[in-house]
Amino acid sequence: MAQVTLLPPNTASPTVGDPVSLYGRSSFKLQFTPQASVGFSGTILLEFMIGTMLFLPWYPTTQIDFGAHTGTVVFDLYLAGNYTAIRAEVINPTLGSISGYMAY
Repeated sequence: MAQVTLLPPNTASPTVGDPVSLYGRSSFKLQFTPQASVGFSGTILLEFMIGTMLFLPWYPTTQIDFGAHTGTVVFDLYLAGNYTAIRAEVINPTLGSISGYMAY
């Protein structure tokens, strides 16, 4: 199973991760890991794009709120649509940092 980084380790400020191609994929395992012993408070926004040009609009689809969360969160995501790329964005961070990964 391949793994890509959605958010770099120790993301502690508003950050937009690099886009990851979704061609030919419709199900994924996502993992978000808060900073050890500190945790993370803030919001992760998952955004998807339809098309191949990075200047096209991104569509927010999933918002994950963390409140002093210290454990790793892993979940499956299934897409129905013609999405071509995914990215994660940290918004409103107030405590600690977080990293994000996607396996497919």
